[in-house]
Amino acid sequence: MFKLIAAALLFALPVAADTVSGYPTVVDGDTIHFADDKVRLAGMDAPERHQMCGDEACGVIATTTLANLIGNDVVTCLLNGGQTYDRIAGTCSTARVTDLGGAMVVAGYAMDEPRYQPDYTALAAHAERDNRGMWANPVQAGWEWRAAQIISPPHDADCDIKGNISASGRIYHVPGSRHYDRTSINSSERWFCSIAEAEAAGWRAPR
Repeated sequence: MFKLIAAALLFALPVAADTVSGYPTVVDGDTIHFADDKVRLAGMDAPERHQMCGDEACGVIATTTLANLIGNDVVTCLLNGGQTYDRIAGTCSTARVTDLGGAMVVAGYAMDEPRYQPDYTALAAHAERDNRGMWANPVQAGWEWRAAQIISPPHDADCDIKGNISASGRIYHVPGSRHYDRTSINSSERWFCSIAEAEAAGWRAPR
């Protein structure tokens, strides 16, 4: 009986998470490379290096912002096991910054990535409200910008309502609305000629 209890306790113990530590190279606003590991900061998404936010090169600034947060400090990343492309997701810190991903969101050069943890929704909302960093300009989510680089379906000039698909569902954006300029349309999405057409197809207005 004692052996059975001991075995049960052994298997109930949590497995220690993997970590990687060292002096990384900053690739962009959400990716760092160690000697043998490529780490994607979990739960957030920074602009791509070539991405613009209005007239601001926000992708370049995001990369510089992350480099400045790290400085010459050792970075330690707690890897969560998730993987995007060839990068392992992790929550990273230095002696001065307890959460580099969160600090990027606070600085206004990264968005909350709603599909993954940690949850930076509140931090991103505060940064947007205060127009910090990239939020001072028209800005597009990195995942939408990347999708738009593949192909944007053609549309009639009179059919200028954008039917976007995101983590929030199927949303339509009319010209002049808050998120219209920052929203791009890829091949899996569509344009509409009227609000009635969009709603009949299952799209809704932003909340």
